[in-house]
Amino acid sequence: MSEQEIRWYPSKVDTWILALLLFVPAVQVVVIVTSAIAQAWPATAIGLLAFLFFACLYALCVWPMRYGIGDEFLIVRFGICRSRVRIENIREVYRTSNPLSSPALSLDRLWIQHGPRWYQAVMISPRDQETFIADLAARVPLERAGRGWRSRKNHQPETSEATKGS
Repeated sequence: MSEQEIRWYPSKVDTWILALLLFVPAVQVVVIVTSAIAQAWPATAIGLLAFLFFACLYALCVWPMRYGIGDEFLIVRFGICRSRVRIENIREVYRTSNPLSSPALSLDRLWIQHGPRWYQAVMISPRDQETFIADLAARVPLERAGRGWRSRKNHQPETSEATKGS
């Protein structure tokens, strides 16, 4: 699947989550600057190493955080990690503010169920949820059901062999 076939949606970022993410590096910069001014080179080196550690951690696990919709897959990208969910397996989508760990930088999230078990789901936070859901609904297809959207394909009652011949 090429990049041209995928429509990407950036993650929404809550201000308080951004502040938490930037707090540690900001403290490290203060430590680096103050220890450099005081010519405390060991403290400067430790502060610089800690800053580089967190910069690498964020680069590997947080940025970029985005979600792609292709013809076959929903792609969840966070740092160097990439998770793929087959579009045909999506069963349900609904809004949530569940604070459990997920590849989302906002609590304004979408729960995407892609299997029958509770752990076969992903929570994401696309910035433009309405467009994201419309794009996803065009491929799954989804229909409005209660507080969310449900796949028509995955939730149609199955007919048994006995009732097919009747």
